[in-house]
Amino acid sequence: MREILTLAEIKQRYPNEWVCLKVTGVGRNGYPLAGMVIAHHRDKAEVMKAARAFRSQHPRAHGALFFTGELIPQGLVVVLAAME
Repeated sequence: MREILTLAEIKQRYPNEWVCLKVTGVGRNGYPLAGMVIAHHRDKAEVMKAARAFRSQHPRAHGALFFTGELIPQGLVVVLAAME
């Protein structure tokens, strides 16, 4: 049986990696709070393979895929604009 970890524990244990998670706990807003790590790797493609395999074996499971590091590098500015 895999260990259930909080998102904070996962981020600490697997820094700057992509993680596929079987969600075991969600907050009031529906966002994952804890779960069992199915796969983790720096290469998103590797984690996606594991996520697809997990989904095919457990189609009713609640899963999540996320990156534990900074998505926008420090010093980079992102500007979002709506165009008509």
